[in-house]
Amino acid sequence: MITESDFQRELPQAADAENGVRSRLVLAPVEIHAICRKAGIIAESFYIPAHAKIYRTLCGILDAGKSVDFITIAQTPIRGMYVFSD
Repeated sequence: MITESDFQRELPQAADAENGVRSRLVLAPVEIHAICRKAGIIAESFYIPAHAKIYRTLCGILDAGKSVDFITIAQTPIRGMYVFSD
């Protein structure tokens, strides 16, 4: 859930672009992770804090040598929360 404090950060922002990067990381993780590293994209590059947390977690999965798939994502905690819950 996006809260009012999420929008107190500095502009510019592009929530759709952030969603695009995160979704591409799931579709083609190795390739997109390499592109993001080369482009210097880090979690702090994201405007919406929840997007930054998810991006950081996906990159952590990849850096640990694990595959990024829906099962791994669902089982990976994101600061005490799960992406998918019962």
